Amino acid sequence: MLSDLEHLIRLQQIDTATEKIRQRIEAIPSQLASSQDTLERSRATLVTAQDTLADNKRVRTDVENDLAAAQSQLSKFKEQTLAVKTNKELWAIQKQIAASENKVSHAEDRILELMLAADELTSAVTEAEAALKAEEAKTKKETTVCESEKVKLQTELQQKSDTRSTVASTTESRALALFEHISHQRQGIAVVEAREGLCTYCNVRLRPQVFNDLRLNNALIQCDSCQRILYFQE
Repeated sequence: MLSDLEHLIRLQQIDTATEKIRQRIEAIPSQLASSQDTLERSRATLVTAQDTLADNKRVRTDVENDLAAAQSQLSKFKEQTLAVKTNKELWAIQKQIAASENKVSHAEDRILELMLAADELTSAVTEAEAALKAEEAKTKKETTVCESEKVKLQTELQQKSDTRSTVASTTESRALALFEHISHQRQGIAVVEAREGLCTYCNVRLRPQVFNDLRLNNALIQCDSCQRILYFQE
């Protein structure tokens, strides 16, 4: 194989690998941001659960105060029945007693509802706390892994850059210039394989003579369609 063609193939391999590394490095912040968003949602879920439980407790306290007031009033009305002198007064007191008993019953029912709800809300808080703890551990681990991966990738990136410089320095200047020009014009892909009479990038069929010449790998031959440099993999 022509040495310059071999060098250009190697440069393409390096550039392709380098681009993958760059893309991965660029994706890390988004990945971490996504993890952070998930963590924040877990925190928000816990806060909501805690606030709902706190609201339940405040309402229960208010209802318990209402119950105490109703019970006190009920006791007062019952005591007053001992001092009534007429049926009219007795009827009025009994009406007030019935209203107070209704308030007491309603408050007791409401407190029971709030107690049952509090059990569920407490469980929800416990679950949210556990979920947040797990998410914090997951995010911390993922951050550590990503930071370690980023350092490793940056090292690989530098190694690729060094290797590329070495290969480029041993490549004939015109061949290198052609490669760089095509790479710049064709989204970083300057060298592709020709297989079964086709350019494997644009899938255009090559002229028979061109493909026969390609099989020798002794010259820089470009695809008539996409202009990329072709080679034949034996």
